[in-house]
Amino acid sequence: MNKCAWPNCKNEGTFAAPKSTKDIYDRQYFCQEHIKEFNKRWNGLDGMTEDDIFSMQTKSTWERPTRRFGIHGVSAQTAQFTFSNAEDLFRFFKQRQKEESIKKAYGFEEQKDEENLPPDIKEACSILGIALPIEFTNLKKKYLSLMKKHHPDLNKGSKKEEDHVKKINVAFQIIQDYISK
Repeated sequence: MNKCAWPNCKNEGTFAAPKSTKDIYDRQYFCQEHIKEFNKRWNGLDGMTEDDIFSMQTKSTWERPTRRFGIHGVSAQTAQFTFSNAEDLFRFFKQRQKEESIKKAYGFEEQKDEENLPPDIKEACSILGIALPIEFTNLKKKYLSLMKKHHPDLNKGSKKEEDHVKKINVAFQIIQDYISK
Protein backbone atom coordinates (compact mmCIF):
# COMPACT_ATOMS: atom_id res chain seq x y z
CA MET A 1 0.00 0.00 0.00
CA ASN A 2 1.35 3.41 -1.01
CA LYS A 3 0.63 6.44 1.12
CA CYS A 4 -0.62 9.55 -0.69
CA ALA A 5 2.37 11.84 -1.47
CA TRP A 6 0.36 15.00 -0.77
CA PRO A 7 1.56 16.76 2.39
CA ASN A 8 -0.44 15.82 5.53
CA CYS A 9 -2.68 13.34 3.66
CA LYS A 10 -3.18 9.95 5.29
CA ASN A 11 -5.22 8.30 2.47
CA GLU A 12 -4.00 5.47 0.28
CA GLY A 13 -2.21 6.60 -2.89
CA THR A 14 -3.54 4.60 -5.85
CA PHE A 15 -2.88 7.01 -8.73
CA ALA A 16 0.68 7.20 -10.12
CA ALA A 17 2.26 10.47 -11.20
CA PRO A 18 5.82 11.49 -12.14
CA LYS A 19 7.99 13.06 -9.44
CA SER A 20 9.80 15.45 -11.79
CA THR A 21 9.87 16.63 -15.37
CA LYS A 22 13.42 15.30 -15.80
CA ASP A 23 12.53 11.67 -15.05
CA ILE A 24 8.86 10.90 -15.74
CA TYR A 25 9.34 7.22 -14.87
CA ASP A 26 10.21 7.95 -11.23
CA ARG A 27 6.73 7.72 -9.65
CA GLN A 28 4.84 9.00 -6.66
CA TYR A 29 1.28 8.08 -5.70
CA PHE A 30 -1.74 10.20 -4.82
CA CYS A 31 -5.29 9.56 -3.60
CA GLN A 32 -8.17 10.42 -5.93
CA GLU A 33 -8.75 13.87 -4.42
CA HIS A 34 -5.12 14.93 -4.67
CA ILE A 35 -4.32 13.46 -8.10
CA LYS A 36 -6.87 15.90 -9.54
CA GLU A 37 -5.09 18.79 -7.86
CA PHE A 38 -1.69 17.48 -8.98
CA ASN A 39 -2.88 17.20 -12.60
CA LYS A 40 -4.18 20.78 -12.55
CA ARG A 41 -0.78 22.05 -11.43
CA TRP A 42 1.47 19.71 -13.47
CA ASN A 43 3.52 21.33 -16.22
CA GLY A 44 5.71 18.83 -18.04
CA LEU A 45 7.84 21.63 -19.49
CA ASP A 46 8.46 23.33 -16.15
CA GLY A 47 12.10 24.34 -15.70
CA MET A 48 13.02 23.84 -19.38
CA THR A 49 14.46 26.54 -21.59
CA GLU A 50 13.31 27.15 -25.16
CA ASP A 51 16.37 25.33 -26.43
CA ASP A 52 15.62 22.31 -24.22
CA ILE A 53 12.06 22.17 -25.56
CA PHE A 54 13.23 22.53 -29.17
CA SER A 55 15.85 19.79 -28.80
CA MET A 56 13.27 17.52 -27.20
CA GLN A 57 10.89 18.09 -30.13
CA THR A 58 13.49 17.49 -32.81
CA LYS A 59 14.70 14.31 -31.14
CA SER A 60 11.21 12.89 -31.03
CA THR A 61 10.21 13.72 -34.61
CA TRP A 62 12.85 14.96 -37.01
CA GLU A 63 15.64 12.52 -36.31
CA ARG A 64 13.54 9.39 -36.78
CA PRO A 65 14.49 7.04 -39.61
CA THR A 66 12.13 7.04 -42.57
CA ARG A 67 10.95 4.20 -44.74
CA ARG A 68 9.62 3.91 -48.25
CA PHE A 69 5.91 3.97 -48.79
CA GLY A 70 4.34 1.41 -51.06
CA ILE A 71 3.80 -2.29 -51.26
CA HIS A 72 6.77 -4.66 -50.86
CA GLY A 73 9.23 -1.91 -51.74
CA VAL A 74 7.36 -0.83 -54.88
CA SER A 75 5.92 2.67 -54.90
CA ALA A 76 2.18 2.88 -54.44
CA GLN A 77 1.80 4.71 -57.77
CA THR A 78 3.41 1.96 -59.85
CA ALA A 79 2.15 -1.06 -57.89
CA GLN A 80 -0.10 -3.33 -59.93
CA PHE A 81 -2.81 -5.05 -57.97
CA THR A 82 -3.99 -8.52 -58.94
CA PHE A 83 -7.60 -7.79 -58.07
CA SER A 84 -9.91 -4.89 -58.74
CA ASN A 85 -11.29 -4.68 -55.22
CA ALA A 86 -11.57 -6.72 -52.05
CA GLU A 87 -15.07 -8.00 -52.83
CA ASP A 88 -14.06 -9.46 -56.20
CA LEU A 89 -10.82 -11.30 -55.50
CA PHE A 90 -11.27 -13.90 -58.23
CA ARG A 91 -12.99 -11.59 -60.75
CA PHE A 92 -16.19 -13.62 -60.76
CA PHE A 93 -18.42 -10.57 -60.65
CA LYS A 94 -16.36 -8.67 -63.19
CA GLN A 95 -16.67 -11.58 -65.64
CA ARG A 96 -20.41 -11.79 -65.07
CA GLN A 97 -20.81 -8.04 -65.68
CA LYS A 98 -18.79 -8.36 -68.89
CA GLU A 99 -21.01 -11.21 -70.13
CA GLU A 100 -24.18 -9.30 -69.28
CA SER A 101 -22.98 -6.16 -71.06
CA ILE A 102 -22.15 -8.21 -74.20
CA LYS A 103 -25.62 -9.80 -74.13
CA LYS A 104 -27.22 -6.36 -73.81
CA ALA A 105 -25.12 -4.98 -76.66
CA TYR A 106 -26.33 -7.73 -79.02
CA GLY A 107 -29.92 -7.61 -77.84
CA PHE A 108 -29.87 -10.87 -75.88
CA GLU A 109 -30.93 -9.37 -72.59
CA GLU A 110 -32.39 -12.00 -70.30
CA GLN A 111 -36.11 -11.97 -69.68
CA LYS A 112 -37.30 -12.05 -66.09
CA ASP A 113 -39.70 -14.94 -66.53
CA GLU A 114 -39.77 -18.30 -64.74
CA GLU A 115 -37.96 -20.27 -67.50
CA ASN A 116 -34.85 -18.07 -67.67
CA LEU A 117 -34.35 -17.60 -63.94
CA PRO A 118 -31.09 -18.71 -62.36
CA PRO A 119 -31.41 -21.68 -59.97
CA ASP A 120 -30.85 -19.59 -56.84
CA ILE A 121 -33.69 -17.23 -57.82
CA LYS A 122 -36.01 -20.18 -58.52
CA GLU A 123 -35.17 -21.72 -55.15
CA ALA A 124 -35.69 -18.39 -53.37
CA CYS A 125 -39.11 -18.02 -55.05
CA SER A 126 -40.13 -21.50 -53.93
CA ILE A 127 -39.01 -20.83 -50.32
CA LEU A 128 -41.01 -17.59 -50.21
CA GLY A 129 -43.92 -19.03 -52.21
CA ILE A 130 -43.97 -16.24 -54.77
CA ALA A 131 -43.87 -15.86 -58.53
CA LEU A 132 -41.94 -13.24 -60.44
CA PRO A 133 -42.40 -10.48 -61.41
CA ILE A 134 -43.31 -9.07 -57.99
CA GLU A 135 -43.23 -5.58 -56.54
CA PHE A 136 -41.11 -4.90 -53.48
CA THR A 137 -44.08 -3.99 -51.27
CA ASN A 138 -45.75 -7.34 -52.00
CA LEU A 139 -42.45 -9.15 -51.47
CA LYS A 140 -42.01 -7.48 -48.10
CA LYS A 141 -45.58 -8.35 -47.05
CA LYS A 142 -44.99 -12.02 -47.94
CA TYR A 143 -41.66 -11.97 -46.08
CA LEU A 144 -43.20 -10.50 -42.93
CA SER A 145 -46.09 -12.98 -42.94
CA LEU A 146 -43.65 -15.91 -43.25
CA MET A 147 -41.50 -14.51 -40.46
CA LYS A 148 -44.52 -14.22 -38.17
CA LYS A 149 -45.54 -17.77 -38.98
CA HIS A 150 -42.13 -19.46 -38.63
CA HIS A 151 -40.33 -17.37 -36.00
CA PRO A 152 -38.77 -19.66 -33.33
CA ASP A 153 -40.11 -17.55 -30.46
CA LEU A 154 -43.64 -18.30 -31.64
CA ASN A 155 -42.84 -22.00 -32.15
CA LYS A 156 -41.36 -22.89 -28.75
CA GLY A 157 -37.74 -22.40 -29.87
CA SER A 158 -37.98 -25.06 -32.58
CA LYS A 159 -34.61 -25.66 -34.25
CA LYS A 160 -36.41 -26.62 -37.47
CA GLU A 161 -38.24 -23.29 -37.53
CA GLU A 162 -35.01 -21.43 -36.74
CA ASP A 163 -33.35 -23.01 -39.78
CA HIS A 164 -36.40 -22.18 -41.90
CA VAL A 165 -36.25 -18.54 -40.80
CA LYS A 166 -32.61 -18.39 -41.90
CA LYS A 167 -33.62 -19.72 -45.34
CA ILE A 168 -36.42 -17.15 -45.54
CA ASN A 169 -33.98 -14.33 -44.74
CA VAL A 170 -31.51 -15.46 -47.41
CA ALA A 171 -34.28 -15.97 -49.99
CA PHE A 172 -35.69 -12.51 -49.26
CA GLN A 173 -32.26 -10.93 -49.75
CA ILE A 174 -31.71 -12.79 -53.04
CA ILE A 175 -35.09 -11.77 -54.46
CA GLN A 176 -34.69 -8.21 -53.22
CA ASP A 177 -31.33 -7.93 -55.00
CA TYR A 178 -32.77 -9.52 -58.14
CA ILE A 179 -35.78 -7.23 -58.47
CA SER A 180 -33.73 -4.12 -57.76
CA LYS A 181 -31.60 -4.68 -60.91
